[in-house]
Amino acid sequence: MLREARAALEGGARELVLVGQDTSRWAWPEWGGLPRLLAEVKALGPAWLRLLYLQPDGIDAALLEALATSAVPYVDVPLQHASLSVLRRMGRAGDGEAYLRLLERIRRAVPGAAVRSTFLTGFPGETEDDVDELLDFIAAAGLAVAGVFAFDAQEGTRAASLPAQVPEKVRLERAARVGAAIDASTASFWSELVGRELDVLVERGTSRPEGESIGRLAVQAPDVDGRALVSGARLRRGELVRARVVAALGYDVAATAAR
Repeated sequence: MLREARAALEGGARELVLVGQDTSRWAWPEWGGLPRLLAEVKALGPAWLRLLYLQPDGIDAALLEALATSAVPYVDVPLQHASLSVLRRMGRAGDGEAYLRLLERIRRAVPGAAVRSTFLTGFPGETEDDVDELLDFIAAAGLAVAGVFAFDAQEGTRAASLPAQVPEKVRLERAARVGAAIDASTASFWSELVGRELDVLVERGTSRPEGESIGRLAVQAPDVDGRALVSGARLRRGELVRARVVAALGYDVAATAAR
C-alpha cells in the first residue's frame, strides 16, 4: 500500500484516500495496524490524507488519535439506523444512544470533524416507531453529510427471507422523510463555516481573475460530497489555497480567495 501511495504522489496526486469494506479493521500481520499506516502514509507528504468507511465498532481511541494527527478532520461512519431492534435484525451492534456517544468521542478527539453517514429505511420489520427514532437521532447527531437508501431485497440474501417485509411504497416514503430530515439537520454544519477562512484543494482552476475555480474543503470528500466554488483569483489545478467561505449552498460552499 505504501508503494501505491508513493506512486500516486509521484504521479501528481495531492490527496490520498484510504477506503475498504471496513477501513478501521485494516492490519498487516507482524507489521501493525491502521495508526501506523496512517503515520507512514502521511510521512510521504500528501497535502491531505482521508479515511472512508469506518464501521462504528472499529473506531477506538487509538484510531481517533491517529485521525487527529495524520488525516483531515473527516469521519465516514455508516450507521445505517438508530433503532436497536432494526440494527439487531441487520446483525449490527449499537443503537442511537451509543452512536451519539460515539459522535461525542469523535468530536472531542477531532475538533471540527465533518461526520458523514448513511442510513437504510424499510429493512424487514421496521415500524413507524423505528423511523421516528431514526428521525430523532438525525436531528440530534449534527452530521455534516448523510445519504439514505430504501431497502431493496436481493435474491438469496438472509434479509430477503426475513418476515415482515416492508412494502416498496412505504420503504420509499420513509426514505424521503429521512432524506428531508437529513437536509434540515446538516444545513447547520455548513452554515457555521460561513465567514471562516479555510484551505481549498483546487480541482479545476481558472486563468481569469474574475473567473470561478472549483475545489473542495478538507471536510468534502472527492466524488461523494459537495464542492467549493472559489472566485477572486487565478488558480491552478492542484493548488492548496486559503479562501473565505461566503455562502453555504446545500453541501456546496461559495468562497473568495484570500490572496
